[in-house]
Amino acid sequence: MAYDFPNSPTQGQIFVPTAGGPSWSWNGSAWVSSGGSSLGMQIIDTIFLSSGTYTPGNGVLYADVQCWAAGGAGGGAPATAATTTSVGAGGNAGAWSFGSFSAAQLGASQAITIGAGGTGVSGTTGNSGGATSFGALVSSAGGQGGTTTGPATGTMTAAPTSLSQSTAGLIQGWTMPGTLGVTTAQTVTGGTGGLTVLGGGGKGGHNVIASYGTGAASPSRAGGGGGSSDGNSMGAQAGGAGGPGLCWVREYYAFAGQAPAPGTIIRRVYTTSGTWTNPAGLMALEAVVVGGGGGAAACVSTVASQSSATGGGAGAGTAIKMFAASDPAIAGSQAVTVGVFGSNAGTNGGNSTFAGLTGGGGQGAGAAQQLPASGVFGASSPRTTGGTATGGDLNVPGTYGEQGIRAAHGGATQSQMGGGGGSFFAQAQAGTFQGGGAALAGVAGAFPGGGAWGPANGASQAATAGAGGGAGTVILTEYY
Repeated sequence: MAYDFPNSPTQGQIFVPTAGGPSWSWNGSAWVSSGGSSLGMQIIDTIFLSSGTYTPGNGVLYADVQCWAAGGAGGGAPATAATTTSVGAGGNAGAWSFGSFSAAQLGASQAITIGAGGTGVSGTTGNSGGATSFGALVSSAGGQGGTTTGPATGTMTAAPTSLSQSTAGLIQGWTMPGTLGVTTAQTVTGGTGGLTVLGGGGKGGHNVIASYGTGAASPSRAGGGGGSSDGNSMGAQAGGAGGPGLCWVREYYAFAGQAPAPGTIIRRVYTTSGTWTNPAGLMALEAVVVGGGGGAAACVSTVASQSSATGGGAGAGTAIKMFAASDPAIAGSQAVTVGVFGSNAGTNGGNSTFAGLTGGGGQGAGAAQQLPASGVFGASSPRTTGGTATGGDLNVPGTYGEQGIRAAHGGATQSQMGGGGGSFFAQAQAGTFQGGGAALAGVAGAFPGGGAWGPANGASQAATAGAGGGAGTVILTEYY
């Protein structure tokens, strides 16, 4: 749950976000919760908004760490002449990463670095956001700055910068793309900054052809800044700034005696199929079951004045359920099946299952999603269908894979790759536009359960390879 913490807190300030819930106090560098649990454990949350040092409390058993890196700034529109326009894409949002660590792994202390938001630059690509890290255990990649295009005449697009993956953590997330900046004969619209679970990115500038628009700074942490826009005869504009990063540390404490001690929480992440056995002392089990993401097939070869594209694979479904230890569904030993990812031939992702829960695999982008190189300009492939989910207290279907589009902006050799669908954990990805005689290979789906991006070809290209989806996973969290 995300809380709207007060801005500019003072030492010792108390914040109670929900009636009857935990209170939070500002210790000068972070918000710290009072914690508490009906299971006899104590949970203490510390949220770092600026760089500092984490020191484990006495008796801590485990700690979960989430890091959000800073977002990149939006692209700055270059200065224009009487008949030209220019525009910037939205900056990419900072990546999220997660890790869960024992007291021994936490050690005596860990340095925390909070990434600074990328700053806008007049007339050129925005600066990237800084990485956020928790020692060497978790590190999230900063969002890239938005690109620019122009000054030039006619319809143009400024594409988001390529994404990058985090480098440390149990789950190493990717940066999230901003949207395209677009110019037409009547208007110029900067791209919107990439979004995260913490909130949306900055809004792109928007103006008629005889004016300009300023990209907005991200209103949320880790979000990307908005791209700026210039009509005719305008000076260079800077893109909006990206949002700064954040690090959330949740500590778990318990009483001595029983092993595992009451209040202990153990998380088991299955990336391959196996068996889980109901252990002694268990009070409850949370199961999160995610299928495999759909793959995307190659796009067909082209000759002069042709283009082709393939749609994106769909995201997987996710089933989530909390079991009491005495539930017959988890008695004894239970099979854990982890769905495979859809291949670069455009196959479907596999289903993941556990104790009556199914996270369905996403549909692959196969032959039906391969656009031929010839035919009507502006054609698009069918969308792929997200995986279903059944058996959970919460069943979250995967999102569809985007269409591959040929001649999306009116040129015979232009095309757009189909973006991959999202799962509960892996955000859906927007496809990238290629504007001429170039080839864009498919991009692997994000883990877990993300759909692959389909490839796209401009004129005179050999068949371009597709990509596999994100693998499935089963996450079992034991409460004692």
